[in-house]
Amino acid sequence: VNGVKGTFLDNQEELLELEEGQPRLDRLSELNVVKQVENLCHTDVLRSAFRSGQYPKLHGWVLSFKTGLINELSLPLEKWKKDGIIPQSYGKGGPQAADLTPRYVH
Repeated sequence: VNGVKGTFLDNQEELLELEEGQPRLDRLSELNVVKQVENLCHTDVLRSAFRSGQYPKLHGWVLSFKTGLINELSLPLEKWKKDGIIPQSYGKGGPQAADLTPRYVH
């Protein structure tokens, strides 16, 4: 819960501009998923993969309870490169792990 609370506090201005209720909760959920993907980039497993030239594809997915669909979120990869979270060469056609992106998401 502290992680979600931190995400809310870090994005409070944006979130408070949204209508109370579901729109605000949906956006908080999206922001939390992006933060958790960022946190994954700091794990030993991914740091080791980055150092060895293996760049697993990063995805942030969120389930819409309204539609029942999984939506892929846009990740701030350029910002993460600038901040040193992922390698500058990430996504530039270098060596990458297998793309495990599902082709049909329902």
